[in-house]
Amino acid sequence: MPGLSDIAVVDVLDSTPGHRRPAALDSGPVVVRPLAVKAACPTEVAPAVGTADELVRYDADRLVSQCLRTGHPVMVAHVDEGDLARIARDAGAAAALAGSGIHSYLAIPLTAQGEPSGVLSLTRGPNALPFTADDSILAGDLAGRTAVSLDNARLYESVRDTAVTLQRSLLPRPAPRESLEVATRCQPAVAANEVGGDWFDVIPLAEDRTALVVGDVMGSGIAAAAAMGRLRTTTATPADLGLPPSEVLRHLDKITGAFARTGRASPSRSK
Repeated sequence: MPGLSDIAVVDVLDSTPGHRRPAALDSGPVVVRPLAVKAACPTEVAPAVGTADELVRYDADRLVSQCLRTGHPVMVAHVDEGDLARIARDAGAAAALAGSGIHSYLAIPLTAQGEPSGVLSLTRGPNALPFTADDSILAGDLAGRTAVSLDNARLYESVRDTAVTLQRSLLPRPAPRESLEVATRCQPAVAANEVGGDWFDVIPLAEDRTALVVGDVMGSGIAAAAAMGRLRTTTATPADLGLPPSEVLRHLDKITGAFARTGRASPSRSK
């Protein structure tokens, strides 16, 4: 901007921000969500192409829908009134585009791992030159990089959500005891976007005793959360047998050493 396009819009299929693989596209309309709308100069046309976090519906005959279904670029070097009706989402948007002087249009699919996730739409108005095949190649490279970034973000969020769910499901909900009131909270000290292996347990023992265990599995993600669950189980067994804390930790140290040797988990710290 503005060397390549006067207005650029990144639309993604409505399923993509939810970390789901886009469903197979049929011949019907498509629903997209604009992630970014950028104009090279002040213009009233930006709202016509959608604003961030607004769902936009394109009928089956629109060029955005065609681009998503075919997975191929769509270029209209010289836009006429009929083309505007297929570029815009509705008649009002078409009028806004016409009033802004849009004369050339290029849509590139955002494709990662062979599946379309959205469209990069470029238009020219003040720039008097029409789009060319060279512009399509350049835009295709930009779209490819964008698609890979979006796909990586989706996969990362999916894995993180799985790890968070696993971690929360494994952390105990202490049963009330007449002689002890227990309140717990797990607040990992790492960055907010990481899921670590911090864990704890409250183990009721015989003779109205209670074992309190706090530990940390080195690393983050699903592997750390899964290791956390194994260590909790491993700790509970000798504790139930009435072994003193030193013996419980010695037994746990053996288990974590076995995890480390087999590569199943990194050693943990417990107390």
